[in-house]
Amino acid sequence: MPQSNILTMLHNDHRKVDKLFKDLEMTTTRGPSRRQEIFAEIDEALCMHADFEEKEVYPLIAESKSAKNIALEAVEEHLQLRRLLAELRDLDPQDERWMAKAQVLMEDVRHHVEEEEGEAFPEVRTSAGAETLRRLGEGYQVLMGQAQQKAESRLPAARTGSPNTTPQEAKQKKPRAKARKSKGSDKEKDVSGSMQNADE
Repeated sequence: MPQSNILTMLHNDHRKVDKLFKDLEMTTTRGPSRRQEIFAEIDEALCMHADFEEKEVYPLIAESKSAKNIALEAVEEHLQLRRLLAELRDLDPQDERWMAKAQVLMEDVRHHVEEEEGEAFPEVRTSAGAETLRRLGEGYQVLMGQAQQKAESRLPAARTGSPNTTPQEAKQKKPRAKARKSKGSDKEKDVSGSMQNADE
């Protein structure tokens, strides 16, 4: 399938997040900044992915009466994931409960992915034509590009290679330890955002 096919892209998201999970499992309480950095990527990827599925993909499944329950169950699973993400955001990564909650999140996501790829995606293929899948894929690509730009805008200018920063200025901004310290206080993403019911 072409890259712009939405199902291919969502499938690739699943693989990317699972790799981040494996990286997260390698972290310890001795490296809270690394743990927080990986979690921030997971948090952003899962929220964007879930929002898009609820608004654009699950309604396609809900059009079929026999498959509507698949969409409703998936939305409920997303609510559980959002709750865990919010709890992890509020908890110190060095807290002994942090990785326990992260493990529950990882297990829930892996279970959700297995059901989604085995049940939900085949329903989408059946109910949506190739043109719809391509159009949704293009919309998701735009969303991913915007998320990437936002992520880059939060990095220090010296790391993003900002054209307004000269090599001399980059050297003067060198207190990198400070820059890293403040990274953990990046603005939180509001995950209580819009939930859409999968109605007919």
